[in-house]
Amino acid sequence: MTDGGPSGNTTREVATWMDSRQIKGNGEVPMNIEKLKLIKEVVGEAIEAAQQSEIQGPNPHLNWGDLSCVEVSYCLSDDGQESYIALIEEADPINDEFRAFIANYMLTQSKVQIDRELVIKTEW
Repeated sequence: MTDGGPSGNTTREVATWMDSRQIKGNGEVPMNIEKLKLIKEVVGEAIEAAQQSEIQGPNPHLNWGDLSCVEVSYCLSDDGQESYIALIEEADPINDEFRAFIANYMLTQSKVQIDRELVIKTEW
């Protein structure tokens, strides 16, 4: 490829190219895959803290055994809005108290700076 991307010959080559890419955010500091991984790690810590607090909520359907953050992505919309999206599986999509707990944890922790909107999505 002429853009410096992978030739598509091997999965390893594609993964190496993807890991080395940097995504510009707000035209400021480049954001890389490592930051997304760190956000995912801290969301995992927030889930552990929620379990220790025995959070319930109006719809307490949480599968604590398999509850985990499976993906954090960076989103740049067509109107220029930037956000992070954290996807947590094995949690009821309408458990607002759980999502609020995770969001508050993310705002008060100091391991990673959340410099854009953070959307917490839950699904079974």
